Amino acid sequence: GDTTSRAAAFTLLALAMNPAIQEELREEVLGRTAATGRAAEEFDHDDLQALPLVRATHKEQMRLWPIAFANQRILPDDIELGGYHIPAGSSFLISHAAMLMRRDYFGDDVDTFRPHRWLEEKRPAFAAAWFGVGPRACIGRRVAENELYTMVANVLSRYRVEPGTDAENIQAITKLILMPDRDVNLRFVPL
Repeated sequence: GDTTSRAAAFTLLALAMNPAIQEELREEVLGRTAATGRAAEEFDHDDLQALPLVRATHKEQMRLWPIAFANQRILPDDIELGGYHIPAGSSFLISHAAMLMRRDYFGDDVDTFRPHRWLEEKRPAFAAAWFGVGPRACIGRRVAENELYTMVANVLSRYRVEPGTDAENIQAITKLILMPDRDVNLRFVPL
């Protein structure tokens, strides 16, 4: 859907702009193909779970460009939050865009695409809840994540991704979801 394709575009853009990370991911993917004897397009769930840097790259892409930039809920009960009383029935907005840039959760380099942060550091459980949590969480989360992991593995096993025209100037804009402000032009160079 639209959300998965936008996440894929931001992921490939980030990898095109960060060739060293792209190469490290390629090594992880090709290491898995060598270990299993299967091509990336044949990877199953267990293979995808055995690619920690691929998974961390998706998390980092979602941290920098959260497709759903916020979740809104109506409070069923009164709550106290940060010393403030918020009555039942109030509309409550959780801004992923703000939470995902907190230096106390993600370090001083919050503006930097650094997937390794997800392998090195622990943070509060709900610091990154872009799919939501609880009974109203995104029901397509696992499907979307596996599609993105599979796309990264397939692309990087066959191509080097390079920035295309004006790629460094792409900005994220908010419509119903977060999306690039223009077409993401990339070059796919066969390996």
